[in-house]
Amino acid sequence: MRSPRVSLLLALLLSASSTIVGCDDPVETNEGGGGATSVVTTGAGGTGGGQGGQGGGAAPLVWGPCDTSDWVDGYPKPVAGVECTTVDVPIDYAAPDGETMPIRVARQVSKSYPTGKAVFNLAGGPGGGAVTQSGIIPLVQPELLDDFDLVYVDQRGTGGSNYLGCPGGYPETQQDWEDCAAEYATSPDLAHYSTVEAAHDVDFVRGRLGYDRIYVRGGSYGTRSGLEYLRQHPDHIAALILDGLAPPDMDLFGEDVKMLDRGVAMLVDDCSADPACLAVSPALLDDLVAVRAARAASPRPITVNGSPYVEDEELFLVFLQQFLYTARARYQVPRAIHAAALGDPSGWYEIASDLFGVTIVDAGGGNLAAPAYRVPAERRVPARAQEYVAPGLFATIMCSEFLPNSAGIPALEASAAEQTWPSTSILDIARACDAWNVAPLSGDLRAPVSSDVPVLLLSGEIDLNTLAEWGDHTLETLPNATHLVVPYATHSVIGVDCGSELVVRYFQADGDITAVDTSCLDAIEHPGW
Repeated sequence: MRSPRVSLLLALLLSASSTIVGCDDPVETNEGGGGATSVVTTGAGGTGGGQGGQGGGAAPLVWGPCDTSDWVDGYPKPVAGVECTTVDVPIDYAAPDGETMPIRVARQVSKSYPTGKAVFNLAGGPGGGAVTQSGIIPLVQPELLDDFDLVYVDQRGTGGSNYLGCPGGYPETQQDWEDCAAEYATSPDLAHYSTVEAAHDVDFVRGRLGYDRIYVRGGSYGTRSGLEYLRQHPDHIAALILDGLAPPDMDLFGEDVKMLDRGVAMLVDDCSADPACLAVSPALLDDLVAVRAARAASPRPITVNGSPYVEDEELFLVFLQQFLYTARARYQVPRAIHAAALGDPSGWYEIASDLFGVTIVDAGGGNLAAPAYRVPAERRVPARAQEYVAPGLFATIMCSEFLPNSAGIPALEASAAEQTWPSTSILDIARACDAWNVAPLSGDLRAPVSSDVPVLLLSGEIDLNTLAEWGDHTLETLPNATHLVVPYATHSVIGVDCGSELVVRYFQADGDITAVDTSCLDAIEHPGW
C-alpha cells in the first residue's frame, strides 16, 4: 500500500493532524528550501510565552534543510521552503527541569508571512511521524499557505524524535511483538511515551515558537491526540477539526475484531439496495462466500511482479479487508468478485495491484507448489506501516490506553470466533501486551473530553476503522461542535476534495461553522459500481 501516488497517500493520512496558531514577529527564513539556515531569536509571536515561558530564555532555534536520508518510502520529500530544527522537551513534565529529549520539528512559512497564524501538523498511527507529511499537506491543501505557516511536530517515539522501532522489522505475530517488547525492558521508560506526554510536547513547541492559541486538525489516532490536547491545554486552543474519530473511551480492540464482518455486511446491504450493483453482482454475498471457499480448498496460482505464488484464503481476506477500507476499491468489489466466482479473477487482481503497488496476475494452471504470497505487514494496514509507524510506540499506546477499554483478551477472542469474516491480527498485539509491561492509563484520562471550544467533527460514511457513529458519541460532550458525514468516504476524509475543502474553510473562518459553505457534501456523486 505504500505507493508514491498522492491518492494513496491521502488514504494514509489517518492519520494526519494539524494545528493553527497565532504569531507576530518576523523570522528569517530559507524560502527556497536550499542549504541555508535561518534563526529564530525569539518565539514566532515575539513573546517567548507558553508553558513555563520556554521561548524567552532558551537558545535561538536554528532552522535548516530537513534530513531526508531515511525518508519514508512512498511519501514525497519536503516541498521547497520546508525547513527543520529540533526542540528539546522535558522527558517527564512532572520534572520540567530534568532530562530532556529532542523533538524534530519542520515548518513552511506562509506566502504572506508574517500573518500571525500557523498550522501545526501532528500525525496519526499511533506511531506516525508528522514531519514525513511535510511533502503532502502543501499538495492537498495549498490554500492554507495563503495565510498560515505550516508546522510539523514529530510525536516522541516517532520519526526523528527517538523512534521506537523493532530490530526484527515490523511485527506480524504475537511472538514478534513480544520479542520487540524485550528490547524496551529497561530503556527508555515507556511511561513517558503516552498521548498525554505528546500533548504536552505540542504545547511546549507552541510556546517555544511563541504562538498563542492554536487550532488543531487530527485524523484517526490524531483525533485522540487532538482531544487530549484540548483536555490538557484548553486555554491554548481556539478550535479543532477531528477527522475519523477515535475517542479515548472507545474499545478499539473490540471494534477491530468486528471490522471485516461489518464491512462485508455494509457492502452487501448497499449492493442489495441498488439496482445498478445488482446488475453486476446479483448475489454478492454468495459470490464472496464461493470465492473464499474456493481459495480455502484450492489456492489460486498467481504471479506477483513475475514471481510465482498462490492466493490462499488468508490472502483473499487480506485483499478483501483492504478493498473495503479504500473507497475507490470498495465500489469495484461487486463486479470483480462476481467475475471471480465465474472463473475470471483478473479484475480482483487488478484492484489488488493498484492498492498494493505491485503487479499481480492470475496464473491459471500455474505452479500449485508455489508459496502463498504474504503481503508484508507494512502494506496491509495504512495505520501501521513499517516505515511510517513506529511499532514500539504503536504497541505502547494501544496496550496502555486502548486495551483497558476492552472487556479483556478472552472476550476479544470469543468475539473474534463469532465473526463470519474474521479480522484477528489485532489479537496478536493484545496477547503481547503483558510483555510490554506498560501500566493502564488512568480512567480519567480515558474518559470523554468535555469543552465548549468550537470543534468540527468529520466522518466518512463507510469508514470501517473509525465509524461515523463514533463522531456522534464524541459530539455528546462537546456542546459547541458540529458533526459532518462525508458521503461514500472511508477513512480520513482529507482525501476527498470536499473534506479537504471543509478543513480549509473552517480554519479560514476561525472555527465559525456558520461561515462555512458545506454544500459540497450534497454535490458528491456515487462513484458507481
